[in-house]
Amino acid sequence: MKKSLIIYVIQGLLLAWLLLCAYRAFGQTLIHVRHLSYDIIYNQDNLSPECVYYELSADDFKGSMRAKPKYFKMDSKLPSPRRKNKDFRFTNYQRGHLCPSGDRDSRKDWFKDTYVTSNIVPMTPAVNGGVWRDIEVECRSLVQSGHKLKIVCGVFPEHSNTCCSGRKQVFVPDTLYKMAKCIHCDTLQRVWIVPNEFEFQEFRNCSTSPEKIWPKLNPTVSKFISLWINQ
Repeated sequence: MKKSLIIYVIQGLLLAWLLLCAYRAFGQTLIHVRHLSYDIIYNQDNLSPECVYYELSADDFKGSMRAKPKYFKMDSKLPSPRRKNKDFRFTNYQRGHLCPSGDRDSRKDWFKDTYVTSNIVPMTPAVNGGVWRDIEVECRSLVQSGHKLKIVCGVFPEHSNTCCSGRKQVFVPDTLYKMAKCIHCDTLQRVWIVPNEFEFQEFRNCSTSPEKIWPKLNPTVSKFISLWINQ
């Protein structure tokens, strides 16, 4: 327990230092937000998440169908301005979870805590209800087969330049990614890169290697996530 606490504190200090370096080097305001069962690295400049990361075990999801909240809440852990649920209305995109509620339905508070606007990005219906959902199911299948996973998912920031026409401008990622690595074995690792397109995609065709992801991430995010997922 003491060793875990020390690692936890070291991770927090390392991330704080890296985020400060990002601000000094690139002028980007990246914020670390710790929720009940997952963490977010959030870009306050464009009011959009860079990535989320969390661990997934069989105890985290039971397959129970909880009543979904009617809307996504503003994240009270972020400074103003904050994204509102209505910012995503009247577009051709859906509000897609990064940390999925289906991975956190063993506890009511965990489940509801995924319904915040800092945990979503605009996804096409073909992605949100298709390939992205299939990847989530694949990760849960790996866990059900006896593995415990570390999961990271997010967007490629340099491709998040388009805006959808809702009440306010909202950055729409051109490309998303997801990585899942087994905690107790180095041989099991799954990586996907998903174009945010309106055409149907097969999730197996999105499979790739970590080397294709690291160079496309914000350098600060890349350094921290590579340390976290490989420790």
